[in-house]
Amino acid sequence: MLDKRLNVLTTDTSVRLYPENDLGDLAYPVGKSPAQVATTIEAHGDPGKWPFDTYTTDTISADVLVGSARNGNMCRPGSK
Repeated sequence: MLDKRLNVLTTDTSVRLYPENDLGDLAYPVGKSPAQVATTIEAHGDPGKWPFDTYTTDTISADVLVGSARNGNMCRPGSK
C-alpha cells in the first residue's frame, strides 16, 4: 500500500468516516504521499450554556477503502 522508499501510495486509497463528514470520502490517489486532511464532524451541545457548555458526537469510526471502486477492498481497524 505504501512505497517505503518514496513514501507514496502504491494503490488508490480512501477513508470513509462515520458519522459522515463535510468532505465525504477522503481520497488519496496512487503515487501521492498521504497527507493530513481537516474535515468537520457534527457535534451536539448547547452553546447558550457557556462557559459550562459541553458537546458530544456520535461514535466516530472509519473504513479504509483500498484499490479502485471496481476491485477495491475495505479494511476495518482490528480486522484481517
